[in-house]
Amino acid sequence: MKDILNNKHLPRGTIYKDVVIIGNGPSGISLSYMLSGHWPYWIPEKTAKHPDELLQARLNHADGTKSLVEQDLFELADGIEGRSTNPVSLLVCHLDSLQNPNADLGMQMPSMLQYKFHPDKEIDHIVIGRGPAGGSWHRMDPNLRTLSLAAWMSLPGSDFNEWDKRHQVEDERNSDIEMHINSDRCEKCTELREKMSKTHIEQQNNNNESEQGAMCCKCSAQKQLSLQQKDDLVHKVPRRNLSLKKQISKEVETRALISRVAEYYESYVEEMGLSKYFLNDAIVTCVSPIKMCRENFEGKYKDAKWIVSGHGCIKDWMNKFEQNEGGLNTFSQGYKYYGLHIQSDNSVIAREWAPGAQQLYLTGDFNNWQWEATPYKKLPFGKWELVLPPKHDGSCAITHLSEVKVIVRKQNGDLVDRLSPWAKYVKQPPKEANQGVTFKQYVWHPPPTQKYMFRHRRPQKPKSLRIYECHVGIATEELGVGTYRNFADNIIPRIVRQGYNAIQVMAVMEHAYYASFGYQVTSFFAASSRCGTPDELKYMVDIAHQHGLYVLLDVVHSHASKNVLDGLNQFDGTNSCYFHDGARGEHTLWDSRLFNYSSYEVLRFLLSNLRWWHDEYLFDGYRFDGVTSMLYHSRGIGEGFSGDYNEYFGLNVDTEALVYLALANYILHEIDPNIITIAEDVSGMPTLCRPVDEGGAGFDYRLGMAIPDKWIELLKEKKDEDWDMGNIVHTLTNRRWKEKTVAYAESHDQALVGDKTLAFWLMDKEMYTHMSTMSPPSLIIDRGLALHKMIRLITHALGGEAYLNFIGNEFGHPEWLDFPRIGNNESYHYARRQWHLVDDPLLKYKYLNEFDKAMNHTEAAYGWLDSDPAYVSRKHEGDKIIAFERAGLLFVFNFHMNQSFTDYRIGVEVPGAYRIVLSTDSEAFGGHNLVDTTCVHLTTPEGFDGRRNYVQCYLPSRTAFVFAKDQ
Repeated sequence: MKDILNNKHLPRGTIYKDVVIIGNGPSGISLSYMLSGHWPYWIPEKTAKHPDELLQARLNHADGTKSLVEQDLFELADGIEGRSTNPVSLLVCHLDSLQNPNADLGMQMPSMLQYKFHPDKEIDHIVIGRGPAGGSWHRMDPNLRTLSLAAWMSLPGSDFNEWDKRHQVEDERNSDIEMHINSDRCEKCTELREKMSKTHIEQQNNNNESEQGAMCCKCSAQKQLSLQQKDDLVHKVPRRNLSLKKQISKEVETRALISRVAEYYESYVEEMGLSKYFLNDAIVTCVSPIKMCRENFEGKYKDAKWIVSGHGCIKDWMNKFEQNEGGLNTFSQGYKYYGLHIQSDNSVIAREWAPGAQQLYLTGDFNNWQWEATPYKKLPFGKWELVLPPKHDGSCAITHLSEVKVIVRKQNGDLVDRLSPWAKYVKQPPKEANQGVTFKQYVWHPPPTQKYMFRHRRPQKPKSLRIYECHVGIATEELGVGTYRNFADNIIPRIVRQGYNAIQVMAVMEHAYYASFGYQVTSFFAASSRCGTPDELKYMVDIAHQHGLYVLLDVVHSHASKNVLDGLNQFDGTNSCYFHDGARGEHTLWDSRLFNYSSYEVLRFLLSNLRWWHDEYLFDGYRFDGVTSMLYHSRGIGEGFSGDYNEYFGLNVDTEALVYLALANYILHEIDPNIITIAEDVSGMPTLCRPVDEGGAGFDYRLGMAIPDKWIELLKEKKDEDWDMGNIVHTLTNRRWKEKTVAYAESHDQALVGDKTLAFWLMDKEMYTHMSTMSPPSLIIDRGLALHKMIRLITHALGGEAYLNFIGNEFGHPEWLDFPRIGNNESYHYARRQWHLVDDPLLKYKYLNEFDKAMNHTEAAYGWLDSDPAYVSRKHEGDKIIAFERAGLLFVFNFHMNQSFTDYRIGVEVPGAYRIVLSTDSEAFGGHNLVDTTCVHLTTPEGFDGRRNYVQCYLPSRTAFVFAKDQ
């Protein structure tokens, strides 16, 4: 920093400091006290037990001979609510909690800290503050009293109440002495003062007159005597206002005047000799952009470091993982360490992280459900370990598919049963068993001869990503839950024929409530047992790879189910553990728990979860659900997101979550450069889809969530003639430069109960009676088929760099999606896909299906998704025409409800002969064949709509065409 400053023309008075503390409030003062060489110590034998059991457990493992400054702050803070990953924040938080241990409980308790002065440890620094030391305390109403106890205002090495009493006495003494001295001044003094007031000020300067010059010699001597004998004189002078001071003394002992606290902080800086570090009445006008900046650093993580808003530095985490685990790669394979593992010698090792537990036990079929018969051994930092040797005959004590549970003794002594957070296979008891609905954990360890072995390699990463979003459970036509095998054998061939090259599988991570669509995850490492066994899921992934499909998993790391008995919530008997405690750990809209992304072990859990699905099941990528909820402290609830950068780099941003997402993307792309990650974000967070080494969060794509909302808005609220062509184009092209977007006209969100598919919005009840090719013509059906194709094509071609379709919508699946629940009498009628509709040659669903197939195959041939964004040459409101070029193709749309155009001019950049390669009006797609697709359209070398040439073509109403240059 000094080198940079030395190379610049700086004003006189520039100072250089290695450490700058911005803010001269209590935290800044405390930090300055430490930097001046006063180090805090926690000495166990001289302090009481801390009321925070988790913090006390951390302190028990701390070294009492070393200062807290020298301790591993990350380990001390792991799992404790509200702890940032920033070391300075960790230190300040620890000091505050140890300085006033019982403050949160509204009680007074002696400080647990002792400070020792180390002159050789002083670090030169400066504290910048607006106003005097004490910060905002000087700007508050001085007559108000603190809500907190006065004792909690104390700073290191100084007790506020003692200071207050001492300064009350000094104030009284000074006041009484001044009154005594002033009362003794004689008439000669008065005359002298009046004479001096008329004398030129120069006399005062030249003679260096002091206050003594305004007194006669006798009075001056008396004052000097008074000042020298202050302690003697004060006892001879009656104290004033004593009754008033006594009256409020009791209140002062509990609460303090704001003005008094401000005076205390200012006095503290003076008394502790810190004044030389403080630059008061200074403001910060500029800080190098720490909102999102890169910083090179040595080693294998060079160019991969970024800082977000001064918190949660990725470099800090990388260094931490390197020191403690040997690197992020090892750290993210926690599934090999935690959970239950059967070894090659048939011994069993089980490990858990439960920092708030008093004791853990393992119980199950293997020990006849004796809860306390098999205890874990406690390890440092909240870890627990259990080792079970083989049985006498050499066999394993716990066998494949045997049931187990973790028993937790809470701090109050109560015993509760839990499922391991690392459980690989959990199942709900069958209804006929009458054992309730709570899921049970089973050991998944099939014999080597029965384990599924993958037969097919991962496919090559697609350049143009065409995603088929699906849900295995609803993929069947039967009134029940579909299976992984059914999907592999019957649905994957359909997907491949349609021209998709990737599937995005929803609701795979185990969730107790089927109707949650997989969003209320209870077991993060278990595949949903409703659809089959873990090996059957592997079979499905393997078959997808055989057909060249990329397999993406919908991963939910934005929140977790509140379930306790079969979920992650309160695993160790506390309300925190994997989640934030208090309000920050609750999602009010989703009624779920929110992860503590600043916790070391929570990061291990989540990163290992991603590695597990990639390593064990060979998933090729992830769609991260609920990213907007993760990015902001407001969870995005009620946010409009206008695009103002203050929305993305303000205090509302949850930087801990943002750092986690960057870490996740970094490690995933490190272990597999071909992996694909997609962010479900509606806010438009900048650089979300830029590499981590550029300062981004590392995602490959973001969902274009505004696009389906726009189509629903038009169909629900606007007449066809009121559709705004410019607004449609804006919505489809409004995406961040060089950040890829997945475009889609509708997804599962639009299909779920409370909404309807696009087909049903367009055709509604007419679909029940007029979808037969034998039925009389219907204007509603004709309009619906035409717009359905046009909407999907313009979204596909103009909306992004990837395309997504939800299962069944390719053929216009009617109605909506509704899972069995009490409200619908546990019906599966709307929780399935009616494949017979598209398979029946006498129904018009086949037209939409055939067009969807042709659209995907046309993209595969020309690759518009893998090309630069389109150039839009025309968006004519009166004619309702949209025209654009992309990947060497010319796309033309006529959205007019009844106006057709002949010889309509369309600008095109490259001259030549153009032919139609895709027409929504083709008879094969339910159209009227009004345009001859074999016709050659020659360009005219005359500029039009900003292009060098133009073609003329016939454009019937509600049709769209794709032209390609004739080779």
